[in-house]
Amino acid sequence: MGLWLSDYVRALLVLGLSFCLGYPLGRRFLHGSLAVPLSALIGAGLLSFMVCLLSWVHIFTRASIAVVAVLAVVATAPCLVNDLPSWRRQWRPDPMLIACLVTLLVVVLGFSWFALYPVTVGDAVNYHLPLAHNLVADHGLRYDPFVRYSFFPQANEALFAVVLMLDGNGTAAGALEWGLVAIAACALLLWF
Repeated sequence: MGLWLSDYVRALLVLGLSFCLGYPLGRRFLHGSLAVPLSALIGAGLLSFMVCLLSWVHIFTRASIAVVAVLAVVATAPCLVNDLPSWRRQWRPDPMLIACLVTLLVVVLGFSWFALYPVTVGDAVNYHLPLAHNLVADHGLRYDPFVRYSFFPQANEALFAVVLMLDGNGTAAGALEWGLVAIAACALLLWF
């Protein structure tokens, strides 16, 4: 239980940072119940892009991510202070929507254990986690002759590297990926 909780706390920290990056950008065109999940997904893309930029100049460190996090929170706080009162006035709980979200939450929590199995084969071992580990170890991009695809696009690997900075545990990257899938599923449910 402790490992499950700690991995998902790390994943939630990265998803919270993603929300803080995405919300100020999307608040003009994202309204209603879709604002939160889509802001997190937009922010995940932006965080991945920022990690890649920091990696290109070899300053991808805990300090640089901390600066990004502080700037994101400073940019998001006034937006939330302005938008929360209108959210409260506009939000009307639909019993069917709440029932669907609760069912989805139960399913997501039930299957979340599978995301934390140690990775032993496949792309995770040969590509995704080694590239994320190299980003953290070298503070940027470098060619690794032992990784098959060293210069493939590294969107998820950049997010995994942020999680690996918090803890070198590769299962937390699985928790982050599962969290992104759950957010996308919630967004689809709220869309329709």
